[in-house]
Amino acid sequence: MEIKDILEKVKSRYDKEKAGDFKGSFSFEIEGGDPKEFTLSIKNDGLEITEKIEDSADCIIKTDLDTFSDIVNGEKSPISEYMKGKLKIKGDLGSALKLNELFFS
Repeated sequence: MEIKDILEKVKSRYDKEKAGDFKGSFSFEIEGGDPKEFTLSIKNDGLEITEKIEDSADCIIKTDLDTFSDIVNGEKSPISEYMKGKLKIKGDLGSALKLNELFFS
């Protein structure tokens, strides 16, 4: 699955009511992806995706394209992939858990 298709699926899962007052940004580095780097930003006015790493992101998540695709498609749990070392998180783990709650659970 291509990154652009995966991101469309992520966008379709965004629920402003579920996000509530939460604001955060999550940068991704996806090995084998095109684009390889992107950032999801949750703001007052909704979800924004940019094709770059934000230095100010709450966390940076690194994985490969297959693992990311499997997580988005519900075939693998982000938590179990983190425990296996296939998903690396630098920064605020609490924000990463919120990302999981909003998009992947």
